[in-house]
Amino acid sequence: MKKILLFLIPVLFIGCASMGDFSANANFGESYKAAENSNIKSEYDKYRNITFYDSKNSKGIDPIRLYIGQKEDNKFLRCYIHYSGKDWIFFDKIYLINKENKRFITDVYFYNKNTDVRDGHVYESIDFVIKNDEIEDFLELLNGTSISIRLSGNRNKEYKIKERNVKAMKEIIDFYNQL
Repeated sequence: MKKILLFLIPVLFIGCASMGDFSANANFGESYKAAENSNIKSEYDKYRNITFYDSKNSKGIDPIRLYIGQKEDNKFLRCYIHYSGKDWIFFDKIYLINKENKRFITDVYFYNKNTDVRDGHVYESIDFVIKNDEIEDFLELLNGTSISIRLSGNRNKEYKIKERNVKAMKEIIDFYNQL
């Protein structure tokens, strides 16, 4: 029995090591190859056959982030906005503005929003598609200075968008335009 185990362990180790790259994005195509050499990270959802692209500069604590979904030849630029705090905002409108007064405003519909209560905090978030005809306007806003966001509802919550976060969103738009 010991001889069999001593034989099988190296065989299994060598066999598994030579199986190649079974990562989610292995050989997924040109988009993945382009992402390998940039600040873009990708994740493949094999169940839905969708690849998601996000900036390596995005952080979970950012109140807003952009990411891309790509299914076959279809691509979509998505915007994720979230709030957490002690009080509900019940935001139904989102304002983005820069110092040069360029604005991006969108309504939020309740059925598209996620809400939750955990550990004494409330959470509100929305994930929506930025339409192709809005992308250039959004990029113009990001190219300005001192960008802020307001989540507006029963209360207002405002955030100044960090430069790292702005850079991450610009990287995503640039990568989206290259796909």
